[in-house]
Amino acid sequence: MLTAKPTRTNLTPLQREIITTIKNNDNIIIALADKGLSPVGVDIEQYIEWGLQHLHDRTTYSLLSEQAAQQASQDLFQQIYTWTLTHRKTLGDETVTYI
Repeated sequence: MLTAKPTRTNLTPLQREIITTIKNNDNIIIALADKGLSPVGVDIEQYIEWGLQHLHDRTTYSLLSEQAAQQASQDLFQQIYTWTLTHRKTLGDETVTYI
């Protein structure tokens, strides 16, 4: 039988308090920094503003009508569905369910 052994934290009380404070703050989102260097805490309003600035970049994205977006979504679903049927013999049940 395995029993859990008590462990000692390597965090100081101040570090634990800061982590708990951040964790319980609904106004902070934890995101990955550029190139996955490390996690960062960002005010959620700032995070949304940055996201909208990125999405409004007309050199990267174009605005679709609702009908065009729904059609693109249906087309993508059909492509994925067809791909899973084509490769069904090599994919496990869990993989197909996940996809």
